[in-house]
Amino acid sequence: MATSEFKVEPYANFGSGEPWVARVLLQWQSVVNAVPAFGATRDRFHLAEGEVFETLGMAFQVLRKLREQVAGNAPGLELAESYASLYGYLWSAYKDRFQKAIRILGPDLGFFWDKDSKFENGAAALVSDHAEYSGLVDLMRLYRQNFHSALAYYRNSYLEHRQDEADPRMLQSFHRLEAAEDTFNKVWRSRLPRCSRFVRRPGWLWFRRVVTAGLLAALRRGRVRSF
Repeated sequence: MATSEFKVEPYANFGSGEPWVARVLLQWQSVVNAVPAFGATRDRFHLAEGEVFETLGMAFQVLRKLREQVAGNAPGLELAESYASLYGYLWSAYKDRFQKAIRILGPDLGFFWDKDSKFENGAAALVSDHAEYSGLVDLMRLYRQNFHSALAYYRNSYLEHRQDEADPRMLQSFHRLEAAEDTFNKVWRSRLPRCSRFVRRPGWLWFRRVVTAGLLAALRRGRVRSF
């Protein structure tokens, strides 16, 4: 009798009861599966989305550890290590994994993650070629103002390319549990670039209008909601 080579092992001790899991992994798989135009790239996207999920999962595990450390008054060095690990995973998910996944579904929007001057040049070129993307570009700007630029600064000036002396105000703003929770939520809810893939598909203009209007309203209220 042949035996299976596969061994079932636990992967994570969290699941779809966490809102970010339901949205990142399950909701967007369902949406992509429902659109015939994505048939050729669907499998590649699901693999890339798995990497997004894995990296966010690592960040989530660190966040849960941080909750325990803060509640237990852990030493400062332990807290600093956890904050650095959390924001490192979040930046990897946001800057690298998200970008690769959305590129599979459509045109390259890499300028969204670039410096201000390159972002504006890329945004202008996009709107010049596709005027219907003007609302999307407004969303991009709001995301950058809402959390993107601050997270990039923390990563570049403290995590990866340490300046001679880190700005204590910057560290204080990030090294708080409330900030960690808020940044985690904003990163996984930053579905903007992926939403943009649907706006060019015939019959899905309603989707663009609903998502763009909803996200703009949420961001202007100072919070980002998932859709």
